[in-house]
Amino acid sequence: MSVIPPSPTLGYPSLTRAVEALWDQGLTYKQIARRVDRSEATIASLLSAIRRRRGKVTYRFGRGDDNPFRAAALRRGVTQEQVVRNLLDTIAAEPALIDNILDDDGGEP
Repeated sequence: MSVIPPSPTLGYPSLTRAVEALWDQGLTYKQIARRVDRSEATIASLLSAIRRRRGKVTYRFGRGDDNPFRAAALRRGVTQEQVVRNLLDTIAAEPALIDNILDDDGGEP
């Protein structure tokens, strides 16, 4: 049985690396599938393996335009995960913010 070598995709050394890079840039499964000419199921499978390899449990952010994390990440040129990490670091530096945020009743009397 022979091993099939990785096939360069979109300038990346393999399909997996291309999918990983596009995901990190904030593209949706559907957008990635179109870019690399594969099914969304294939992309989902590859991303599942990538997350396992990274040793991460990930929160699935919404991918729509109404996602505030996505919008903030795009404005700053970073990933959604980096935005959330920065927010958590900021909140952790000022513990009173945790209670203020969690106990905020939206300004109602």
